Amino acid sequence: MNRSQIPMSIFNHLQQPALVLDCEGRVIIWNNSMERYTGVPAEEIVGKGEYVHGKALFGEACPTLANCILTHSEAGSGHYHLLHHEGEELLAESRIPTRSGRAVVCMAAPLYDTGGRQIGAVETIRDAP
Repeated sequence: MNRSQIPMSIFNHLQQPALVLDCEGRVIIWNNSMERYTGVPAEEIVGKGEYVHGKALFGEACPTLANCILTHSEAGSGHYHLLHHEGEELLAESRIPTRSGRAVVCMAAPLYDTGGRQIGAVETIRDAP
């Protein structure tokens, strides 16, 4: 998947921090809210794989909920507590150490092209109520 398949402006208008991974696990979108949330500019992370997005969130290179969508695996790496699994969507609670360990709720879902092929996964983060 390339960035032109997903309009960046949609994600930059979200108030929630959001990231998008392509099917190989490379970050293709790191929205403005995610930049503010993590302090990591998009230009330092977009195009990179090797769980660099996990390092920005958890302080270590590890899979995130979006990676679980891509690999069809359980929310793992010890950073998530699964709250709900409906269809292909995952909802989990976590603590983001880079944000003073605040409790957050993360949602991840697959992204598809107009032909119905999975082209990546999106993950959003919001403070837990």
